[in-house]
Amino acid sequence: MDAARAGRARRAGLLVARSVDRMGRGGGGADRAARPCAVAGRADRRRSGRLRRAMGHCRGLSPLAWARGDGRRRSQAAGRDRAVARLADAAGRVAGGVRHRAGLRRCAASAGAAGERTGHGAVGIAARAGGLPGLAVDDRNGGMMLLSILALAQAAPTEPVPAPPVLGALPKQALPERGCAAYLWAMQDQRFVAMVEPGRLRIMLDGKPTDLAAAEAGGGGTLGLASTTRYAGAGVTATLDMTITQRETLQDGAIVSDASIRLTRGNQDEIVVPVGGLLAKPGTAPAQGPSLPQDQRDGSADPQGNAPIVPDAQFDAALPPLSGDINAPLEPMSSMAKDQPAAQAIPLPQTAPPLPNAQTAQPLATGETIGAIAPEDPQLAQPLTPLSSFNSTPLDTAADAKGQRAPDIRYDMEVRGLAELKLDDEFKGLSALREGKGKAANATQVSARAREDEQLAIRLMKSLGYYDATAVSTLQREGTEDGEAGRLKVVLTATPGRLYRLSSITVNAQPTVPTDLVRSNLPLKVGDAIEAARIEGAEANVSLVLPQRGYPFVKVGQRDILLEDQGPEPVGAYTLPVDTGPRSSFGKLTTVGDTVFDLNHLNVFPRFDEGQLYDSRLTDDLRNALVATGLFNGIAVEPKRTGRMNPDGTEQIDLQVTQTKGPSRTLSGEGGYSTGQGVRLQGSFTNRNAFKPEGALIASVIAGTQEQGLSGTFRRSNAGRRDRTFQVIASASHQNYDAFDAFIGTVAFRWSYDSTPIWQKKFTYAFGGELTGTNESVYDFTRGDRRRATFGIAAIPGQVVFDQSNDLLNPTRGYRLKLNLSPETSVRGAVRPYARTMVEGTFYYPFNDSLVIAGRARAGAIFGIDRDDLAPSRRYYGGGGGSVRGYGFQRLGPLDPQGNPIGGRSLNEFALEARYRFGNFGIVPFVDAGNSYESTLPTGKDLRFGAGIGGRFYTNFGPLRVDVATPLNPRPGDGKVALYISIGQAF
Repeated sequence: MDAARAGRARRAGLLVARSVDRMGRGGGGADRAARPCAVAGRADRRRSGRLRRAMGHCRGLSPLAWARGDGRRRSQAAGRDRAVARLADAAGRVAGGVRHRAGLRRCAASAGAAGERTGHGAVGIAARAGGLPGLAVDDRNGGMMLLSILALAQAAPTEPVPAPPVLGALPKQALPERGCAAYLWAMQDQRFVAMVEPGRLRIMLDGKPTDLAAAEAGGGGTLGLASTTRYAGAGVTATLDMTITQRETLQDGAIVSDASIRLTRGNQDEIVVPVGGLLAKPGTAPAQGPSLPQDQRDGSADPQGNAPIVPDAQFDAALPPLSGDINAPLEPMSSMAKDQPAAQAIPLPQTAPPLPNAQTAQPLATGETIGAIAPEDPQLAQPLTPLSSFNSTPLDTAADAKGQRAPDIRYDMEVRGLAELKLDDEFKGLSALREGKGKAANATQVSARAREDEQLAIRLMKSLGYYDATAVSTLQREGTEDGEAGRLKVVLTATPGRLYRLSSITVNAQPTVPTDLVRSNLPLKVGDAIEAARIEGAEANVSLVLPQRGYPFVKVGQRDILLEDQGPEPVGAYTLPVDTGPRSSFGKLTTVGDTVFDLNHLNVFPRFDEGQLYDSRLTDDLRNALVATGLFNGIAVEPKRTGRMNPDGTEQIDLQVTQTKGPSRTLSGEGGYSTGQGVRLQGSFTNRNAFKPEGALIASVIAGTQEQGLSGTFRRSNAGRRDRTFQVIASASHQNYDAFDAFIGTVAFRWSYDSTPIWQKKFTYAFGGELTGTNESVYDFTRGDRRRATFGIAAIPGQVVFDQSNDLLNPTRGYRLKLNLSPETSVRGAVRPYARTMVEGTFYYPFNDSLVIAGRARAGAIFGIDRDDLAPSRRYYGGGGGSVRGYGFQRLGPLDPQGNPIGGRSLNEFALEARYRFGNFGIVPFVDAGNSYESTLPTGKDLRFGAGIGGRFYTNFGPLRVDVATPLNPRPGDGKVALYISIGQAF
């Protein structure tokens, strides 16, 4: 063994012992660091009667965090709605101001920066020197420390390699003219390594002084310096954590009793440097100074702390000579003890008294004989019990009960104190006891659930402003009539305490237009309860309204609520920082991603002009219009700053449209059945972007018992203007009904401004042109029989709709007005012009949340032509699922002598429904009335009534409708019952 190595190992052991001795006597830095930090040094210093809670900024489902320290309590909460407050499952976690001794001890052995954050630098140095990195010292367990010391002393250490200092030594520094500065020395080697000013950290990196600017600060502040500050610059990020303590003995400064600097540089490992020092007022700082506060330097905490260490030469000379023969016997310890100088004894932790030495016989002398053996215990001479007589069956446990149901403990629960606060429902929805459904494996599990529910009740009460709330649970065993133990009963008693209210409201924000924009949209007032949902909702309103008023980049900061619980009334002072960002106006559109639409077509969609004050609702409107095209898998519209300023002082911001291409081809189908019309199925194929941009090609086929047909449609959506559609249609069909049998061919074009399920408009219109050729069966009254006739029809149809309803497919309130006008010409041997008109009104009145009363009235008239000169397919008929239910399709109106409908030139219809909905289902009783007439105008006479009941199944694309009706005043030949199946409401 090398003598030098042995000497260093001994000295390392003494250092560990001395450090452990300091900790055992309460003089270590850990005890001082564990004390709550007293916040002082400000003119507005608040005593222990002030409680500070900082409720964190709302971000979804974030918890509330509470902390206590020297009479202060801090609260941080996040989230924007009521659910966040009541679901704040981590509201009781301790964070911020409380420091635990175990939590304050961090090993900083990486990169040569050994030592603990608590100030026991010697422990870390000794651990490194002795070849035991990461040595853990627990001052609560003397036995563990002793074992660590013995292991260190007996280990075969290697030659220690001095670690290069992480930070270089700073030269003498001058204080700023104003404010204080902290001077920090490395705990490892007493070098002056850092100077801290408000907003700046100066350290020595790469041989030159480097200033890092403060990027973020947190925690309580003392003399202008925060307890935790992050600095950045020169490719380095440094985080300084320090505890500043003011003492009466220091008139011009304070003590930095516990601190560390964490350095991160590029992809290198993080380095932690334990430091300590002083806080001084303006003056000149020494180049080298005290490395620790006075009470740690003068040895007052440890009388032997400054005793000189034995010099190396003296220590090596005291070591016994070592033999080169490894097989030589070891020297006796007694001889080593005689040669060793008297040394200070290392105090050992108090342990139990040693056990008495075992009494053994004296060794026999040469020639001495063994005495007589005492008689044996008679029990020892007995034969052993045979193994077969033992019961080796193991005891049954819950884990061994295979194929059997383990026994359960049943319990009941009672909650007291939450009903008065209207928290019962929220508690029941989150309770661990209720989730267990009254069953548990054992009483310990019941107790654990009860403790979890205690914390839940406290969090719920705090969410309403009862920040002194407590909850206690007790377990009781209910007895039975036969005296046996019964079910467990858990009684949870919640005590809310006093309700805290707002004493003041302060908003820190940049100037806005108008000046009170932020405060007027923060719906809080003095005297309101400090309720999490109310406060989060008010802040969410600021985040919602300001982007609608020209501030798209507003950021609501972390709120701060300073609570006072020592006054006559519990109150809190509320402060909210708001970064409004620049007041902005609309600029240009830009696009990234897939080029589904180019910029020319994108500029068709906005409803705003360049230079108009920014409004987030118009941005959302642009996004919804792009979604309605159905051509995107994803679409995003985001404001981007440009720095371009308008004469009114607003900044132009561009809207960046991010396009993600979606499928453009779809197959769709629909079907229905009604009495008189039979089964009708329709399928279609659509390529929505066959002719870019938004030029759709649609092919449709109709297959039914009484109607068959084919059609092709070209449709250009957003044609030159947003929401305007141009269509060209070509179709051929065969319709065979009681009223007529027709073969119809049509070519038409149509311009329209239509509603969609995503964007329902109040005003829509349509107009176009139509050419139709038809060959139909017509009843000839002169011949008394049917014959076929060919008609040529030219029409210019138009439609106007005014819609004040709340839904396109399933309205529940509002009304609609619709007017159709179609000037037409019928060519059948002669040209006969005429006009077809129709007016319709519907209303929807919500009687309550489940019941809607709906009504409809419709009237039509055809002017300028006799009925018999009009093609049967262009006449008006009544009856069917969209007309008067209870009668067959087109069965109402004049009849020919064969009993078939021949239609008329006028029509009137009325309907009344009571739509009752429960969940996804509904029941609809209804009454309909109407008829068609040969005259030009409807007379209102001879009305036919039908009544029935319908069922509804509500889906995300509209209700599925099944109606059954019967005629109330039928004519000969009318059916008894009519059935109608389709999608969507009747009107």
